Amino acid sequence: MKPEFIDLLKQTLPQSEVDSLLNAITSTVPSVSVRLNRKKIESLGLNIDDVLTVEHEKIGHCKDGFFLKTRPVFTADPSFHAGLYYVQEANSMWIGEIMRKLVVELPSNALVLDMCAAPGGKTTHVSSVLRKGDLLVSNEVISVRNSVLFENVSKWGDGNTLITKADAKIFSKSSILFDVILCDAPCSGEGLFRKDDAAINEWSLDNVDLCSQRQQRIVFDLYDNLKPGGYFIYSTCTYNRIENEDNVFKFCNELGFEVVDLGFGAENHLYSLEKGMYRCMPHISSGEGLFFAVLKKSGTSELEGNDLVDFHVKKHPSKNKKNTSKQLESPLELIDLFPESEFQLTSKDGNFYGIRHSNKQWIEHLTQSLPGLVHPGFPIGTIMKNKWKPHVATALLIESPLKLDRILSDSELLLYLRREFIPRSNSLSSVSGNVSNFRNMDDIKNSYQISPELYENKTEKYLDTHSNMEGITILGFMLHGQIPVFLGVGNSVRNGINNLWPMEWRVRSIFQDTHRICG
Repeated sequence: MKPEFIDLLKQTLPQSEVDSLLNAITSTVPSVSVRLNRKKIESLGLNIDDVLTVEHEKIGHCKDGFFLKTRPVFTADPSFHAGLYYVQEANSMWIGEIMRKLVVELPSNALVLDMCAAPGGKTTHVSSVLRKGDLLVSNEVISVRNSVLFENVSKWGDGNTLITKADAKIFSKSSILFDVILCDAPCSGEGLFRKDDAAINEWSLDNVDLCSQRQQRIVFDLYDNLKPGGYFIYSTCTYNRIENEDNVFKFCNELGFEVVDLGFGAENHLYSLEKGMYRCMPHISSGEGLFFAVLKKSGTSELEGNDLVDFHVKKHPSKNKKNTSKQLESPLELIDLFPESEFQLTSKDGNFYGIRHSNKQWIEHLTQSLPGLVHPGFPIGTIMKNKWKPHVATALLIESPLKLDRILSDSELLLYLRREFIPRSNSLSSVSGNVSNFRNMDDIKNSYQISPELYENKTEKYLDTHSNMEGITILGFMLHGQIPVFLGVGNSVRNGINNLWPMEWRVRSIFQDTHRICG
């Protein structure tokens, strides 16, 4: 451990805490933890407490979080790719649970910004706790990380998230106001020392100062995008005061924020140097280092949220370049599957997108005004030669309106996840061929397919759902041997299935079998 880091730690914490923390960093092993997708699991008719089939222990501060006794091969687990769970560090789950507490105080149709969202752990957690009508904007400025964010949001399937790629300075020039802004700020990474040797090697006092300045710039830039009376959740994964408490005091003194005391204490396995500012440390809790504080902006909004557009627009917005991507007219088959009462359809760069919301005007305003908009919702797919080619995100959507056509065997699942061609075999079966294996088949049918009238009249000519016919096929697998789960999309041809799993999502490793933690 670098002497400069130890000296800085001694300037921050009492000596007793320093010794215990250094011992935890150098002598203990990081835990393995996952957060289950409650909405998706319950939509299958399952109890979230009964899903995991590996030895586990519940995480105290997160109702959907679990420690695993072993580290499975997650990339070989179809349930992971289907978005039934997210592999997330346990202490990072505090942020989503804080949002769960705050959301009950927000006006209806709240708008939330996750400023530094990749890879997607906190953003999928926040999307899970939002109410019907609330929307999340997940932002990541680095292109590679933005792509990873898109993958994880798509697999999670809430359908309430828009993805942007813009610097905080660009957001400050936009007209959008948020009810909550979450910023897990780029930091010196001291909280990752236990599990990442590279973080230790890259650490320096100069980098601490650089990170502190960057964090200040982000928060100051975003201040005007936060609604009066709104909340700013500030977090880092570092231990020093400079990036943590000192920054929070600066935000309060210069911007007028007030620290919200959440009332947490030692019983929550948290440590505080200042009231309302909380630290997770590996010698106190079974997780990595994290600092967080909830700040409240002074003032109250003059509107009650009845006019969604006005409610989320600055009174005197600065001029900013609006998104000018040409909007495509939504085909009837998409409107039938995604009715306006539940979804709003939009398009970007020739692709159709959907967002779970009933207010068309507000969605139109957001897609036109959000800076750096990359994905205005979940991708529905494209129209090619008058035929709909659905994106796999539509199958992964919670309560997808599609109809599951084929169940893949374990060997075919591995081929699919590697994006390889799936040859036709006796083990590849249509859903109708496995009815005897299903539990509560009538309930499952009702959960997974649109009404027979709508399907027969509007959809059959666009989706091939017959096992012996060629065309678009919706693919899935069996959970616990009897529950069908959506996974993706393929194109059925005479001798098998052409793989439509996104190329950038493909699993590159070769596995002999699936490794399932959900049965």
